[in-house]
Amino acid sequence: RGPALPPSVTRLSPSGPIEGAFPWFTMGEGLDAAGIHVVTSRFALDQGNQAHVVNRHMLLLRHVSLPSMATQGKDLLWVIFIDRTLPAPAVRELQELVAPYPRFVLARVKAPGEPVVNLPVRSLLRALGLWEQ
Repeated sequence: RGPALPPSVTRLSPSGPIEGAFPWFTMGEGLDAAGIHVVTSRFALDQGNQAHVVNRHMLLLRHVSLPSMATQGKDLLWVIFIDRTLPAPAVRELQELVAPYPRFVLARVKAPGEPVVNLPVRSLLRALGLWEQ
């Protein structure tokens, strides 16, 4: 384990460890290595106080992004970042939308523009409590 990261991000869902096989894949036949596909999205960061923006993002996520990501298979982890500007009803709606997908993680950054959304994958997974080594 490396040094603990500052708590720049809070995982909102799912709580606890991700059930089932984690989406690691082998890097190639005969190689002693594994990889992971991580997709990150920023959901209306620093725009949560603009209802029309949030509504449009929610429609896009519900009807395009979520169905598309759900069909991508089991070999990926999707982290959707939100921030404190997003109203509680929108946060609850997002939590409900991702609830059926244990590898889709909703995470709140402490401040708009927080560089955590650009962390290396290992650091991001550690901050979300998903990397144990």
